[in-house]
Amino acid sequence: MQATPDQSSPPSTPAWATSFTSVGTAGETVDTGDVRVVRAARLSLNATPEPVKKGRTLTVRGKLERASWARLRYSGYSNRQVDLLFRAPGGSYQRVKTVTTASDGSLRTTVKAAQDGAVAAVAAPFAFRRGPCRRHPR
Repeated sequence: MQATPDQSSPPSTPAWATSFTSVGTAGETVDTGDVRVVRAARLSLNATPEPVKKGRTLTVRGKLERASWARLRYSGYSNRQVDLLFRAPGGSYQRVKTVTTASDGSLRTTVKAAQDGAVAAVAAPFAFRRGPCRRHPR
């Protein structure tokens, strides 16, 4: 198996592409395919004051980090766009603001709440998905 840089990815999205062939016990080809490998990333977020109330100014702080394969730990992901999302009770999440992370991956912004609700965030190129959230061990 040989890994090569994935040229289909935007230059700012670190990814590697590789191909594989699975061989059975009798030497037959069982499966083949292409795999795109990307680094793990995590986004922390804290909005205050809580709960989010109509008319209040929220201060949102957080940090975007990605896995460093060289250092075997997470480190700040700088100059990345993070979308701030808002959801009213019974509604769906809508983007209200986009913030760019600092050199250490941190972010900070303020926004005025138009109504009561909840705040979330998502960092491109990651997609916001509805449904249950899985917790990943650190």
